[in-house]
Amino acid sequence: MHARMPNRTLAAMLAVLALTPIAGAQAQRRDQRPNTAAGTPIDFRFDGGTAVEYVDALRAVAPTLNVVLEPDAALVRIEPVDMRHVDPETAIYLLDDMTRILDDNQRIELDVQTILRSPGTAPLYQVFVERRASRPQSIPVSHVWSLRELIEGGTPADHVLTAIEAALDLSDGQAPAKLRFHPETFLLLVHAQPAQLETIDAIVEELTRAQRGAAPTEQERNAKSTEVNLRKSMQELAVARRELVEYRSALAVAKRELDLLETRLRDAEAMVQAERSQRLDLEMMMQRLERQLRGTTDPE
Repeated sequence: MHARMPNRTLAAMLAVLALTPIAGAQAQRRDQRPNTAAGTPIDFRFDGGTAVEYVDALRAVAPTLNVVLEPDAALVRIEPVDMRHVDPETAIYLLDDMTRILDDNQRIELDVQTILRSPGTAPLYQVFVERRASRPQSIPVSHVWSLRELIEGGTPADHVLTAIEAALDLSDGQAPAKLRFHPETFLLLVHAQPAQLETIDAIVEELTRAQRGAAPTEQERNAKSTEVNLRKSMQELAVARRELVEYRSALAVAKRELDLLETRLRDAEAMVQAERSQRLDLEMMMQRLERQLRGTTDPE
């Protein structure tokens, strides 16, 4: 009686260990199944709305779709779409690079990424929201003109300012220029778009030439061309500086994402190593139990 009790215990432990490879094989077969969440074609129609509403509508026809959205995704509007027999992953990646320009000149851009993908499970997607300054068409700059020659030559300052304001009123789609005239120094200070500055410069030059009663000299034309080119170069430099700031910011984001991916890779490698170690321990335990079982069942 006492000799058979250990045999029952060993038999039970061997039965558990014998079922372990079967469970592992079943898990392996499950891992080899196709990813139905990303692979089953769907018909999808969206009548238009925010990116959040788009994802909600997509989940209604693909319930196993896993998507994480940042709150600001609701600020981006998606136009109506009608797709037939498409993969849900294709539908979710339609949001990638969708943008919207806000009133404060901020550009919101959606960035779709696959955060987690493993065999036998539905992928996890995340919709990131990136905010950045929208590239301006032109940048306001300041310029100063001396009206001394015109005013001392007999042209009233009010006439000069009225002519400039009338010319600026003809420009469409631009912010109003800021003009300040300083009577004590005869200086006209202006903060405006480059195109508006060119208009003011043309008015001042035309009034000066009319007062002088002579056509511009070659030297004056060259100086004018140099000034215009210098103004354009300053504009391009300002845009390039802003782009450099954006690129540096994007590089920092990419660096953080790379660090995150490296951390996940190290965690995955550690999990694989732990699983291998556990499997070796189980195999050694099984071998010891088998030897012990043979020792207890051998005839004395």
